[in-house]
Amino acid sequence: MKAFLSSWTFLIVIQLLPIKTLAQESYKVWNDEKIYDKTVTAVNAIYHWEFEDAQNKITEIKAVVPNDHPLPYFLEAMYLFWERAPIGYDSPEAKKHFELLLKTAELSKKRLDEDEEDIEGLFFRLVAQSIIMRGYAEQHETMKSAGYASEVYGLIRKAMSRKEEEKEFYFVAGMYNYYRDAYPSKYPAYKPFLMFFPKGDKELGLDQIKKSARDNVFTRCEAQLYLVYIYLYYEEDYETALSYAKNLIEEYPKNRFFHAIYLGILERGNLLNQGVDVITEMDQNAKDPFYQTTAKVFNGIYGAKYKGETEEAYTCYMQVEKELEKLGTRGTFLHAYVYGNLYKYYSDHGDKSKAKHYYKLAKAHDYFHYLKRIK
Repeated sequence: MKAFLSSWTFLIVIQLLPIKTLAQESYKVWNDEKIYDKTVTAVNAIYHWEFEDAQNKITEIKAVVPNDHPLPYFLEAMYLFWERAPIGYDSPEAKKHFELLLKTAELSKKRLDEDEEDIEGLFFRLVAQSIIMRGYAEQHETMKSAGYASEVYGLIRKAMSRKEEEKEFYFVAGMYNYYRDAYPSKYPAYKPFLMFFPKGDKELGLDQIKKSARDNVFTRCEAQLYLVYIYLYYEEDYETALSYAKNLIEEYPKNRFFHAIYLGILERGNLLNQGVDVITEMDQNAKDPFYQTTAKVFNGIYGAKYKGETEEAYTCYMQVEKELEKLGTRGTFLHAYVYGNLYKYYSDHGDKSKAKHYYKLAKAHDYFHYLKRIK
């Protein structure tokens, strides 16, 4: 599940949403309150997983907004990302998502070429280039990802300087300030590279992200999601991370992506018994193969841990292993759980060869440090 933080996280501002600003005279999109309201409705519908409503609003927006404005293309990209979340980078949907982002970046650059102070151009260029850069990083195409770093950094600095003009940019400022300070502390190997970038301020950055999570309209959801990761991985404050994760599933009860994250965090704290209702609902109602498989995996973990159903869980993991092949890169979030438990099973049964095989598979995507807890 590639929402997790990559080596470029301090530069990446993902999934920001459109902001209400005044465009140039030739691009009066945000002067129209009806378009603004439709955009807000579409964005909220996407996060609430009310995709039919979201698509209807996007269609209405496309009928009015000029073809040379980046907004419709970005909304389509956002819709596709969340409708297929987690989106596997080896899927046809990922290719389409990438194409929509490239179009967003192209059109926003034209706006900036005409007026370098155009805040809509700045916003959409920053969003599109950041997500593209992240995509390359997640595919381990480090050089391609690095090729975007210079421009993205420049766009971030411009956005930070205009946060008083547009409060949504507080999220941008907060992300940079926090990760520029926190990342090299956690991963010292990156200190030589980061020395070329201005210093951050971790405490200020955290306050700015919290402000976004509390006050913003469009970046509020993303800020909450990043606060989950920050408190879980960097601040090592499990209770606070769990509280933000719980807030997300309460505010967006249909969003199964947030449910999967929530279950992972519960498991990390040995609290999976508190997520039985979430697992059951997902198992009974999910139609997406990824979430059907997710329910099976956490059912297996719960059964083995709380009911002693070790053999039943083993049978479950062997079945799920075949399903993971069909999911492709969409299923990487589940790899550590499935392969980790198969590693433990074979290790407990003295099969060192198979245990070693599954340990390597689990280690490659151990986002929640699962292997440390099952050894």
